[in-house]
Amino acid sequence: MTTHKKYLFAGVLMWLAVAGATPVRAQVSVVGAQVVEGIKLEPMPAVFVVASRGTVKESSIEIVNSRPEPLEIIGIESKGTRFTARIEPLEPGRRIRLTVTLKGEGPEGKNQDILELKTNLDDSPILQVFVNTWVRERVYTFPTSLFLGRYPVSEIQGDPDTAKQRAQILMVYQEGSSQFQAKVTSDIPFLKISSERGPKGDRYENTVWIDPDLAQPGEIKGNILIETNDPENPRLTVPVWGQLQPPKDEVLDALSRGIDVAPPVGLGTEPLPISAASTDVPPVSSESEQPLPVAALTGGPALSVNTQEPLASVAGERIYEQDLLALIEGPMQNLRRQEYELKRKALETVIQQKLLAAEAARQGISSEQLLEKEADSKVSAPTDIEVVEFYVDQNIKTPLEDVRTRVAEVMRQQRLKQARQEYLASLKSGADVVNYMEAPRIEVNYDPARVRGDKNAPITIVEFSDFQCPFCKKAHPVLKELLSKYAGDVKLAYRDFPLRGLHPEAVITAEASRCAAEQEKFWQYHDRLFESQDQLDRTSLGMYAEEVGLDRNEFDDCLDSGKFRAQIERDFQDGTRAGVTGTPAFFVNGVVLTGALPLAAFEKVIEEELAEIGKVR
Repeated sequence: MTTHKKYLFAGVLMWLAVAGATPVRAQVSVVGAQVVEGIKLEPMPAVFVVASRGTVKESSIEIVNSRPEPLEIIGIESKGTRFTARIEPLEPGRRIRLTVTLKGEGPEGKNQDILELKTNLDDSPILQVFVNTWVRERVYTFPTSLFLGRYPVSEIQGDPDTAKQRAQILMVYQEGSSQFQAKVTSDIPFLKISSERGPKGDRYENTVWIDPDLAQPGEIKGNILIETNDPENPRLTVPVWGQLQPPKDEVLDALSRGIDVAPPVGLGTEPLPISAASTDVPPVSSESEQPLPVAALTGGPALSVNTQEPLASVAGERIYEQDLLALIEGPMQNLRRQEYELKRKALETVIQQKLLAAEAARQGISSEQLLEKEADSKVSAPTDIEVVEFYVDQNIKTPLEDVRTRVAEVMRQQRLKQARQEYLASLKSGADVVNYMEAPRIEVNYDPARVRGDKNAPITIVEFSDFQCPFCKKAHPVLKELLSKYAGDVKLAYRDFPLRGLHPEAVITAEASRCAAEQEKFWQYHDRLFESQDQLDRTSLGMYAEEVGLDRNEFDDCLDSGKFRAQIERDFQDGTRAGVTGTPAFFVNGVVLTGALPLAAFEKVIEEELAEIGKVR
């Protein structure tokens, strides 16, 4: 590899090196980054800064020079007019801070500009930095559009728990207000929305999901409509899209819904896995240098790697399955979990069918007759008042008289399904049923310096999180409640997964938390960051350090040094290899849970783990 390469590069760099007597081939994939040997732009060659109307915001990166000759920035040029930039020497010739300031004025929207830094270096006279800016109105939403997913409709039909697990979160903010009011509805008739006003009165958290009783195959396309008390922004519209796919065939439909192909219909099972619940949309301490070991379904090998048979060759050079691991390890983990859940639901269905058949034979009737006797006969038709209440609660836009009969039938089917589920559960509770199927586990290392709870607790929750992620903040009190309820049995370990493309302060807050950990106050600082998630600028981070009792000078020196960035990146890469694609993500003794889940979702896994080790609470 020649020295001093400087250009915008997209592709793969490959070279050969010799370690002892053994040749080593290495490669690095780079897209859209500037390669200048000995000069790094940290944490990335891009700046992200967001400002609401009437505010001023800043964001910084550092230019780190490891070459022998000193580096000077002798000029700054950009065609961008909505921001200003300044440089600040941190260590003469070695480290320079670049700060971009954005004023919340002018046209609303997102821009990307290229900032050119002129240097004193003959072979690298210009460094380029991508500046990503977003000016938004005083009232805004996050995200600006909502994707509800693309999956078979059979996964949620008649299954409210699974439908709720696939919910997405839409935040509505009013900058600098404490009296904000918003009403959130949708023009999509099968969409359900619940809203919760924030404690500071400046935001609403809206949970959006698909009504499992009204869901039908087809494209999801429409809008969420927001009415506010802000005179300058009285109405907002958020596009919503997605797709409910039809089942591929009758057998797949039956397996994914957990029912038999033939009647009786509606043998309900437990919810499908959490695969897209409340996540934002896309590194541990030194003991995690190596890739994470992963365990496949029921303890099998992580990947079947045949190093003998090539998969392809390029110019005579063979490509083996092991060469693919770095690219597919994370996605393969998610596929294994999906496979397990499909099998688990099918197993639950078979168990239900056998229990039902045995009881029907004991009573000398058919399975369908048994369900009608023990479940269906106990279900009453909804009253007119109940139909109206359901209609109002679901915020259905179609006139009541046009859908009254359908609504009544939907309610009756819901009650039939619930009654059958309860009866099947009663059969299972009184039977000798042993389930030998094990959930896939992923062994995830963690940093002992960032563990909350009894360090000898048998159950470890490893959390991949982002201090600027609203869903992580929502999960925070749930985790504290778990640690209180299961004191001595559960411990929580924190790892960084900063979503840099979405959260401009994600990396610096992760660094700040590690600087707090260096003074043995990680969790105090951790809690303080989540308390003030809307104020995570550099000045506020220093103020919070003083509030929790950190030595301010030591904290500032630590944060300015950037010494934890490599460890944060290791956390991020470890999470990616383990299949993490958004935050928050949890590994409960290796069992994966994703999203801002309710307490019950964690309790189920924890109770199973405690039972496994023979511990009953």
